[in-house]
Amino acid sequence: NNPHIKQPKTEKSKRDVVLPDALDAILPKKKKGYVFSQDGKDEPLTKTMVYKRWKAYCKEIGHDITAHQLRHGYATILFEAGVDVKDAQDQLGHTNIMTTQGRYTHIRQQRRNMTASKINTFLAGGNLDSRKNS
Repeated sequence: NNPHIKQPKTEKSKRDVVLPDALDAILPKKKKGYVFSQDGKDEPLTKTMVYKRWKAYCKEIGHDITAHQLRHGYATILFEAGVDVKDAQDQLGHTNIMTTQGRYTHIRQQRRNMTASKINTFLAGGNLDSRKNS
């Protein structure tokens, strides 16, 4: 339970990432030091502190998720926002684009509904009838 700082797994792990305005608005404002630190000290959180804060956060939002599931959710949000898969790969720090696209990005029900609507609109417009004239 002694906090320590580890080096990133790979050189690609050292990267600039976008900080969305909505997240910037709620993060503590510090000019230097740890964004999340022990109360009153500029020291990293212990494993127990992280666990307790994460559990409180999950209770507050009404979902029991892991930080890793949050990464999957972020990849899905990037996809739904129309962010190019190469840019998403860069933001997530994946070496292989298939990790970003195939393992981290998910299709939610809202997107399935949107896809169904596009298909129905296309078919209702008589677009298949144009094949008879070709």
